[in-house]
Amino acid sequence: MSTSPQKKPTFISFVKNLLITVGCVLAFVVGLNLLVDPFAIYGTGILPRAEVNYYQKNLELFENYNPKPECLIIGSSRVFAFDPDVVEGLTGLRTFNFAVPGAHTETFYSILRLALEDYNSPIRALIIGVDPESFHPTIPIQSEARYIGEYAKYFIHDEAGKASVFEKFGLLFSLDQLDVSFGSVRNYLKNRAGMNKMEYFPNGYSVFVQREQEIASGTFNLQERMDQRVRKYPDRSLFLSEFTGLSDVRKQYWEDMLAICREKGIKVYAFLPPTHPKLYQILESVGAFNIFGDVSDYLRSSVVGSGGIFRDYTNIESFNGNPDDFYDEIHMRPQNGELLLRDLLLTP
Repeated sequence: MSTSPQKKPTFISFVKNLLITVGCVLAFVVGLNLLVDPFAIYGTGILPRAEVNYYQKNLELFENYNPKPECLIIGSSRVFAFDPDVVEGLTGLRTFNFAVPGAHTETFYSILRLALEDYNSPIRALIIGVDPESFHPTIPIQSEARYIGEYAKYFIHDEAGKASVFEKFGLLFSLDQLDVSFGSVRNYLKNRAGMNKMEYFPNGYSVFVQREQEIASGTFNLQERMDQRVRKYPDRSLFLSEFTGLSDVRKQYWEDMLAICREKGIKVYAFLPPTHPKLYQILESVGAFNIFGDVSDYLRSSVVGSGGIFRDYTNIESFNGNPDDFYDEIHMRPQNGELLLRDLLLTP
């Protein structure tokens, strides 16, 4: 009994199968990015924007915060721990914490203009935690800020701050946005299950509630977290090898922000935020304080020259901070935040 020879797959069939596979993968990537829409670009997201995007969350909180504040706290996630109620108790000014992750000087500028021009806020004081990398020449603008029009419209000094239609369309196919989409879904599900990482208050104050729960239960290990993270920080977060000078564009945003404050009589309290002592030692050993010193000198000159107050709190001993009151190498607990605020606002 004869059997017909088995057909070997041809090159054409291989290519066909490959194209079908690639098409299915792209369809999945585009579909999830459209469904989640983590940067609120397309208006198609099925998840609440404020639950998956911190920049959108703060906009929503600020919009609903009435009457509008007389004092703003701005900066990166390093000033999340700064309680507006503490500031209000020290100054008598109604205060909102508008800190957002990865904020640089263009973000500071846009938030101030947003508060003043879009919401007519009667701002009288500005408290700014200025990470050294706020002036980094190569770290890009935070994606969330670039793709949310309320922020991006004030990125006036460089085209990098404005996302083109083609770029927004191209993001549909990008694995970077897919990763953010997955993270957004994961965070949303955790929030729905009561596993909230953060707790948000109407005045913009946010607390790492999950870590506070771990601290209260005795399961949080700060030492282990330090061992895992501090040595990677100079390259992973600071990009120290590329930090060869202060960005001229970011200096322009900073100086324009100070000019607005002078014009409107807004008192500026600016500071370099502290690092955990273990990170401080690492930064010292790799020569980071050379560029940190340049940032500090520039801030002191520009802020004091504009009638404001500047403090360099890089070393926690400068305000008698507690090394145990950190969540990691750069994020402080509210206890240290209050100590710093008291020193900043009450020291002559």
